[in-house]
Amino acid sequence: MENKVSVKIYGQEYTIAGEKSKEHMIKIASHVDVNMHELAKIVKGASVASLAVLSAVNVTDEYFVTLEKLQEEMRLNERLKKDTEHYIQLWDEAKKNFIQQKEETKDTFTKLDGIKVSLNEKDEEIRRLKRELDQAKIKAEQESAEKLAEAKAGYKEIENSFFDLQMENINLKSELDKFKSLSGDF
Repeated sequence: MENKVSVKIYGQEYTIAGEKSKEHMIKIASHVDVNMHELAKIVKGASVASLAVLSAVNVTDEYFVTLEKLQEEMRLNERLKKDTEHYIQLWDEAKKNFIQQKEETKDTFTKLDGIKVSLNEKDEEIRRLKRELDQAKIKAEQESAEKLAEAKAGYKEIENSFFDLQMENINLKSELDKFKSLSGDF
């Protein structure tokens, strides 16, 4: 759809037609008008045609400066896009490494829990074995004491029997001596 608008540029009436909005075309014409008035203040006595050419040169300069800025912004935007992609890739790798590290840590803690359970079982077994050892030690000491007491009693009995045998031996010797002395008389 073609729009038409009537504008004044440097005191002259113009009809502009285009596909842009009327507001946009008025804004453009106003920019050219302001530019020509500013140039007229700088270049005294210049013709309208000269001011129009100079204005076109200024507007074209603005266009190319803006175009260069736009291209620089586009290059910057492209670099930022690549940097963003790079940082997203780094972030994804960091996230992947974090998840992997988290899984490894979880596995390590699971293994640690298993080791703790095993250690507790071993500690309980050591305590049980110590109790059994203490009981065996007490039993062995009791049995040793009983056997020692039995041995002492047996020793006393043997000692008493030996003493009795010695006494009997002495008595028999005495009787033998008596008998010899009596038989020597016969």
